[in-house]
Formats: sequence, C-alpha cells, structure tokens
Amino acid sequence: MDQARPQAQNGDFKKDLPSKTAVYEHVQKYAKPCSWTAAWWLIQTMALWGVLNAAAFFCPNYWMATIVAGLMSLVRLRLFILYHDMGHNSFFGTDKLNQRVGYFIGSFVLGHSFSYWVRGHNYHHKNANNLDKKLFAQTAPWSIEQYQKAPRWQRMLYTTVYGWPFLITACPLYFIFLQFVVCTWAELLGILCTWSFAIWMGPVYLYCRAVSTVVAASLGIIFFHVQHTFDNPYRRHNHNWDYFETAMKGSSFFMVPRWFRYWTCGIEYHHVHHINSRVPSYRLAICHDLGLNYFATVPRVLPSQVWRGLRYSLYDELRNAFVALMPLDLFP
Repeated sequence: MDQARPQAQNGDFKKDLPSKTAVYEHVQKYAKPCSWTAAWWLIQTMALWGVLNAAAFFCPNYWMATIVAGLMSLVRLRLFILYHDMGHNSFFGTDKLNQRVGYFIGSFVLGHSFSYWVRGHNYHHKNANNLDKKLFAQTAPWSIEQYQKAPRWQRMLYTTVYGWPFLITACPLYFIFLQFVVCTWAELLGILCTWSFAIWMGPVYLYCRAVSTVVAASLGIIFFHVQHTFDNPYRRHNHNWDYFETAMKGSSFFMVPRWFRYWTCGIEYHHVHHINSRVPSYRLAICHDLGLNYFATVPRVLPSQVWRGLRYSLYDELRNAFVALMPLDLFP
C-alpha cells in the first residue's frame, strides 16, 4: 500500500468549531423546500434531457453521439442531484410529491432504485465517518486493520471496487448493475422498460444512453469520494463520534469552478447538507454564503487535489490519514 504523508492527530475538533446551537439555527432557516422553485429547476433539467435525447436519436455517427453523450452525462448528473434531494424529502414542499416524482425519475429516467437509495443514503447520513458502523455507503470504508484481517477474496473484491483506478471504472459499473438486484419489482419493471426503450431506439441512441450513464456515475463517485475522503480526515469510534462534528470536519466544501456549478446544484456545500439534509439544493449556496463565519473551519477541497485524493482507499487509524490501495496489492 502506498502510504500517504503523515498527518497530525486531531484529538479535539471542538476547540475550533463554532457554537452548535448557532449553526443549527442558521441552517434551519434555509430548510424550507419551495415546490415552485423545485418545479422550475426540474422543468429546465428535463427540457435539456429531452433535447439531448432527441439529438441522440438523430445523431448521424458515433463521433457526434460521443459529444451528445458527454452533454447528457452533465444533465444526468444534475438530475441525479435533484433526485437525491427527493430522497431526503427536501426538494418539493410535500413528502408525497418528493416520493412520487423520485420513484418515477429513478425507474423511468435514471434506471435507479429510489427505495434502495433512500435506505442506503439515509443510513450514510446517520453514520458517516463512524468507525464502529458499516460504511458501505461511502468510499474508503475500511481501515487498514479491517483490510488485513479480511479473507483474500474479500480483499480482492474491496480493491476491485474501491482501489485505484477501479474507483472511477469498476465501481460505477458495480453500482449501475446493483440496481437490478436491490430494486423492488415495480422499480425493476420501470428500469427494464427504460433500457428496452433505449435498445428499441437504435444502437446510436443506446450508445449515448449507456455512455452517459457510466460517465455520470463516475462523476458522481468522484464527487461523493472527495466529500468525505481527504487529508486530515475526521473518523471516530462510536463513543467519540458526533453528528455535528462529522458534518463540520468530516464533510468537505468542494471548491467547484463557477462555470461547473449549474451541473452540481450546490452539492459541493456538503457540510451544510450534512448539518441538515432538509436544506434543498437550491438553497445550499446562500446558506453557506450568509454563514461564512460559521463555516470558516470546514475542510476545503480544490479541484487540483481531486486526482491525488482519488487514490485514497483505506483509513490508517493510527496516523489519522487515508492511504492508497494499488492494484498490485491484489497479490500480497
């Protein structure tokens, strides 16, 4: 395993944190979904999706289809973030509308199990960075000790899913095909209809849908990875773990370039999202910007740091640092 440079231990994160009460009160002011704003965000996203689907159908060759597939990947990423909000009941103003639209988009647009997403992602919010919980819902979930104690076949599977460079290749494919296993029968019917329609529309259209699905999944994995896996991390055993601390010190502010923010819908303000998941994506930015004094100590991740961070696959508890797990480690 490729060792990261040593990190200083952080025994007491509370010393440089603002008042928990003050932060919660500030964030709570923005935890108010607006169905009209949500509808506008969804309408413009689905309009882009429709235009690009039409373009995919009429593409004369695979060169043009590749460009269309790239644009579809960005729209798909944006749509998934809105869908993610629906899983928290934070996008529309009513839970019923969030659930119904979420199921429809998951099954008939994204090919994704909404029920499994809600269960798994809510578990992640309740247990992120807790070393005594199964961290299957986040990247780099194992410690070095867990990896060394695991049977060889489990180490090989872990490396294939989370090790570099599999994290942005095999891992997205794993989660795409997982949807066919974890979904309900109704969701499975919708997902099969979605892909059957893509096949019926012809090989070029199918190519666009398949490529955009894989690329968007890879982008999503990258975003999800840098939100909790960075230098000087916060991971604690249950007796020392704190929900507020894991939001403020174990969740990052990803410094996304301004030109890319339309596609990310504010999910880069992940610390705000973990403080209160009821803050909709369209209010994350203003919540952060009007509370800069509260979020001064939140870890920042620059785009230039992403490439190095993608190599982090295991947590070294003794040094409070992530380390890289390389393909050669498949054969210790």
